[in-house]
Amino acid sequence: MRRQEHRIESTDNLIPCHSFKVIECPDRSETEYQDVPRAPFYKKNSYFCFQTQLFMIQKRLLVLAISIFSLTTTQAQTWFEVGLKGGPATTFLVNKNLMDDTQFNPQLTLSYFYGVKVGVNFGEHNGVALHAGISEVRQNFDNEYPLTTFDQRKFTSSVFDIGLLYHRTKASGYFEVGPRIGLVQNGSLADDGGSPYDITNELKGNYYGLDLGFGSYVIGNDRLSLMMGLRFSYVITPIMSDERPVTPTLVDYEDSRSVHVFNAMLSFELNYSLGYLVRSTCGRRTSWISF
Repeated sequence: MRRQEHRIESTDNLIPCHSFKVIECPDRSETEYQDVPRAPFYKKNSYFCFQTQLFMIQKRLLVLAISIFSLTTTQAQTWFEVGLKGGPATTFLVNKNLMDDTQFNPQLTLSYFYGVKVGVNFGEHNGVALHAGISEVRQNFDNEYPLTTFDQRKFTSSVFDIGLLYHRTKASGYFEVGPRIGLVQNGSLADDGGSPYDITNELKGNYYGLDLGFGSYVIGNDRLSLMMGLRFSYVITPIMSDERPVTPTLVDYEDSRSVHVFNAMLSFELNYSLGYLVRSTCGRRTSWISF
């Protein structure tokens, strides 16, 4: 029985997942105990035991987090709103070659945007809203290159924007942030105020960006309110692979670079509150209440 005692002593500091019962068989020879599992078997089971315990802890933490989230959302009042928005804007085609070129100069160019939104608010301060609308991307250039046929060039593109923004509101104002996708509808160039010609095929079909905005309430009540603020949007993916669609034909930069869009908007937003959901004290029934 010496081999059996040695096996048990070597596993005193291990924590097996299951209990093992040792059966003494004194009438068997020593060689018949060679197939009995040794310490590596217990180490392997100890590892699986640790993984199982870790999984159970993670599971309990996940259940606790879900329970806390459900408790806060059920106690918070959920209400819905729709809105119209729009305002003036300015856009910039962001490209290092265009910024560094002293003979083909981008100018500050005014544009506009308009759209609608549908929002869901959780309590008094937090909510998310789906925004959709049209933005006009414009950029004017002054051309000082010799041997060219124009002095001014205007780039224009209409983009259908869809954004999902988180907003945080307080009595003094609001803050919003979130991603958006732009679906490019068309693109054109016009030289010296002449008729525009189409360059839609030179543009990307869509791009992705990030919106950041803030502002304050101007006037209103619990049902109808007017807000005014600033919103900035930077397009992470390019609208053009390089700058060649907008530059004069003779211009050849050493390294071509992609073109991105930056928007700065003065936003006016008229919101109308539809109503809110309330849950009965027993927690079994949810009702809709209009404002």
